[in-house]
Amino acid sequence: MPLIPINQIRIGEFIENCRDQERAAMIDPEFVQSLLANGLIQPIEVRPIKQKLDGKKVEFFDLTAGERRVRHLAFILENFLEEFKNKFSEEGNGYKLYWNGTEGFVEASFFKGTDTEAQIRNLEENRRRSDLTPTEIARGVQLIRNKGGTYEDAASVIGKSKKVVEELHEWFKNSTAELKKATDEVR
Repeated sequence: MPLIPINQIRIGEFIENCRDQERAAMIDPEFVQSLLANGLIQPIEVRPIKQKLDGKKVEFFDLTAGERRVRHLAFILENFLEEFKNKFSEEGNGYKLYWNGTEGFVEASFFKGTDTEAQIRNLEENRRRSDLTPTEIARGVQLIRNKGGTYEDAASVIGKSKKVVEELHEWFKNSTAELKKATDEVR
């Protein structure tokens, strides 16, 4: 699997995370230490994008899965660079991370599906996390719908009936921010 430069990964420009942005941006010190000690268990997933920027062809990678891992890796490169360099400077080290002397790399798989499929995969990846709030799940349904997906698509990921997913989505669209917050706190 290829290694790609961490600094060329774009978060949230192609696929939006269903998680609350404040919660998604939080750094978990235990996860930082785990990454420094063990590297990645699972590669991230990206969609390669080639664009012209100031007349030059530039390659970026739009993240489709692994936002938490990439945010934590960026934090490590800013705050624990020496530890990262020392641990991951040997190519083929088995950690799915690499320092080439000038920048950090991460192992990635390339996603070739549609925008809708990518948004579904994002909800699926986040759904595995037990701490998703009802609002975040409903936002995931909304994001899938925005990309052209159906209630059936979302229901298959969430593991609920189409009717339950439709009702959750309607609640999400019609609820105030205060009601969403109160619902999330009760769960």
